[in-house]
Amino acid sequence: MHRNQTWDPEMWREVYGRRWEALADSGLIVLPRKLQCEAFHAVQLQLLKLLHEGRQQVKLLLNCDDGDDSCFRLEGLFARFALSHVHVTERAYSAGLIAAIAASHRTCEPGALFLHHGDDLRCPEEDDAMLSSYMARHTTMPQEFWLERCRLKAPFEFDAERALEYGVVQEIVEDVPFSVGY
Repeated sequence: MHRNQTWDPEMWREVYGRRWEALADSGLIVLPRKLQCEAFHAVQLQLLKLLHEGRQQVKLLLNCDDGDDSCFRLEGLFARFALSHVHVTERAYSAGLIAAIAASHRTCEPGALFLHHGDDLRCPEEDDAMLSSYMARHTTMPQEFWLERCRLKAPFEFDAERALEYGVVQEIVEDVPFSVGY
């Protein structure tokens, strides 16, 4: 950037938006750090577009630390692909964890961290059974294991090795396991 040019955040949002769209058009979706509202709808629309084009697989990079209940809707979209692969680069917290386990193939990097909320952010009486059932369907741990974590007073954090043990991921890999290009 030349000295007389000013920083234009709108211009950079547009540049990054076009790059995100180009990557997504090639079958790689970078899930936003905050998987809420507009960000979720952008991901959902891109997944629907790939399905409409007849794509059989989708790859997702995930480093998500916040979100809302819309993340549960990714399960139905991922199920429509022959292969959905999520790779966790740094974090799969909260909504990121829900989104990650919905994929048919799941990997993470060695330093990845995961977080499952206890009753610190949820209405446990309403959510515990549904969330623990969802977690049990997508991991190797039984519903009772996840139900205990739902009832914790604080968030349940775990690392990549525990994620592998719990069946949250199927493999720990050093680098992104698929090519990124557009």
